Amino acid sequence: MNQGRLEYRLGEKENLKDIESYDTLVGNVESIVQGDGLNVLFNNAGISTKFTRVNMVKAEQITDNFLINTVAPLMLTKVL
Repeated sequence: MNQGRLEYRLGEKENLKDIESYDTLVGNVESIVQGDGLNVLFNNAGISTKFTRVNMVKAEQITDNFLINTVAPLMLTKVL
């Protein structure tokens, strides 16, 4: 396995809100590890929207926070 290529590829920005794109990401990881598999997976993604007042919070902000911080790490771990 080429350690430098793996770190570079996984360091790129991915649209974690697009769950359908996970198959492409998995394919990229598989081509890099070339059958060696992954020994460690660091799910290091997170966002936080500034919430000032409850009456100003938008549903899209809460949905994005939950999707990126909770759903994406679980789904990525599942497919990898």
